[in-house]
Amino acid sequence: MRELVKFELSKIFQKKIIWIVAVLIAASILIDSVNGINNINRDFGNIEILKTHLKNYEGEINPQKQLDVKNKISSIRDKLRNEEKITEEESEFYYKSFELRGYLNLKSNPKYLINDKEYTLSEMKSELDNGYEDSYEYRNLEKAYKAISVIEKPQYVYQHGWRRITQFGIAATMIVILLVLGISTIFSDEYKTNVIPIILSTPNGRKKLTGAKIISSMIYASCVLIFISILFFLSGLPYGLDGFNSLLNTNMSTARTPYGMTIIQFYFVCLGMSLLGALVLTLFIALVSLLTKNSMITLVLGVGMYFFAISRFASILPKVVRLISVYELIQAKNIFAFYNSFNIFGRPVLYPTVIIIAAVIAIPTLISGIRYFGRRQSV
Repeated sequence: MRELVKFELSKIFQKKIIWIVAVLIAASILIDSVNGINNINRDFGNIEILKTHLKNYEGEINPQKQLDVKNKISSIRDKLRNEEKITEEESEFYYKSFELRGYLNLKSNPKYLINDKEYTLSEMKSELDNGYEDSYEYRNLEKAYKAISVIEKPQYVYQHGWRRITQFGIAATMIVILLVLGISTIFSDEYKTNVIPIILSTPNGRKKLTGAKIISSMIYASCVLIFISILFFLSGLPYGLDGFNSLLNTNMSTARTPYGMTIIQFYFVCLGMSLLGALVLTLFIALVSLLTKNSMITLVLGVGMYFFAISRFASILPKVVRLISVYELIQAKNIFAFYNSFNIFGRPVLYPTVIIIAAVIAIPTLISGIRYFGRRQSV
């Protein structure tokens, strides 16, 4: 079995297209990081000066201070539009203000979407005080309130490095591209060698070959995730790892999270989620390859499986279809960015719990499907 796994892995990694795409992906990520650093060096001098500048705004969100900054930016912009002369201090402030978007987009009292309605924390408390306790809506709102009320108020913290490292949406697309290119031919190309027909001539051979393909596919998926994760980590390193221990609600893209985890905890949890999603998609692609023996059909269905959740067709389907998807699982970030729950026998069950259970069920189910149809292959 070990030799078969090595053989299957070598077939995957011998594809030139995978290496070409991997190099292009690595170049795009790292060049973007270098360009960002060059822009900072041009505007600020170096990254440490930028950190010093932004640390002046760290701490609890002060709406009046935010408004003053916005008004100052708006005033300078109006002067520039009217071709009025601005001072050197105004010019410096204006061109540095782009880096303040993370600070300006945070809210001191954010609204959370629960039961398809937006609430501030105080509005949740008010509705709970006057709500009907036996309803699902009440239990769901109560669960959200208990989770959110124990989280510290949003603060601004410098975390430019982690903003780059946790770009799971962009990373997910790159992961999917490499998975589809690597796995779509795993069964369809098997007859191109003289060894495979001999192995397929016996039931035991078919069983071992199918098992080797499953294992090699999962190893490849793990390698792809590690590769992309390392690239994004390297892209964030020049900006520093400051803010790794700050709460998730300090990040502007997850400011309305109901979860009290830190940035570093969020990072590793999302990596775990992405791995589950990558394994589900990999096994789905392998199953389609086995059933169709056509690499082009497999490629199209593999890509379609990933993007289905954001397609027009999915938009008319129930919310659960869009949320419990490979797209959300590999991207991972949105699972924790907002409050979502599902009505399970009248009780609200949190989104992360449901999607993890779905993935844990999907993986052995897909493996069983591949093994079942794999044993029925013929020479």
